[in-house]
Amino acid sequence: MKLPMQSWSFALLVLPCLCLSRPQEKNSAQTVQVIQHESFPPEGPNFSLVLETSNGIRETKEGSEGPEGTSVIKGSYSFLMEDGSIVMLHYTADENGFVAESPILPSSPPLPLHAQQQIASAENERLQEALQLRQQPPEFQPLPQFDQSTFQEQPPTQFQQFQQFDQPQFRRQESPQLQQLQQFQQSPQVQLPLQRPQLRNWQQPFFTTGNR
Repeated sequence: MKLPMQSWSFALLVLPCLCLSRPQEKNSAQTVQVIQHESFPPEGPNFSLVLETSNGIRETKEGSEGPEGTSVIKGSYSFLMEDGSIVMLHYTADENGFVAESPILPSSPPLPLHAQQQIASAENERLQEALQLRQQPPEFQPLPQFDQSTFQEQPPTQFQQFQQFDQPQFRRQESPQLQQLQQFQQSPQVQLPLQRPQLRNWQQPFFTTGNR
């Protein structure tokens, strides 16, 4: 039987209390002695506990690390019933939840006959299909091979023809205006004087006037 992870801790606390209270109904003055008590403190997920009392109660518990880094707890309880029979309960708590096994726990009713027959028939068909696949594996058809003799070379495309063009024979035709500009740049340029010409000193003529 599977229980949610939140309820397994509650079950572990309630069950010992019920076991301890059962003998006290007959004799409340009965003293319960601890016969065995071994406890190793937890180191991470690892711990162990063994407890046994004089009234027939025994508890074992062990913790370890799971495959995915989770905590796994395994343990068992045993106690005496009123008729003197011993009841055992084994449990496991891990990433799948709390799972308890005991004859005193309720169990689901058996499947109807027609449901069992359907399950058996489906399992039989599955086995027959697996056996047929082993005896007669599926045939794989080989891929068709390419006949190279029927291959005809395609004519070169326009891009390939452009790549085959003889570039050294290609000459760019320049316009007459561009040719004149190049000739003008290549012709010797007239060098102008850098200094301004100096003007000669101009003297104003002296005019004399006669006495009137």
